[in-house]
Amino acid sequence: MLQQGNRFDLVITDMHMPEMDGVGLTRLIKQAQPQIPVVLLSSIGDEHSRKFPNLFRTVLNKPIKQQALYRCIIHELKVKTRVMLLLLLTAI
Repeated sequence: MLQQGNRFDLVITDMHMPEMDGVGLTRLIKQAQPQIPVVLLSSIGDEHSRKFPNLFRTVLNKPIKQQALYRCIIHELKVKTRVMLLLLLTAI
């Protein structure tokens, strides 16, 4: 999808997947879109945020509470909207 030039506002990925882990996927995503926020779902917890401090915007522990995921998504999309607005205002 990234190779086809698709753009995304947010990525939510699991750490453990059949073909590639969340770290490998996020590194590929960041090559194509360095600014995209990536939320990692993990059963291990914050170990990944300490090991990879600049790779994931947020690490959520499984099992994920629906309200926590909702708040995370809303927060990340608001941050992106504020950054876009700031960039537009500075371009004027």
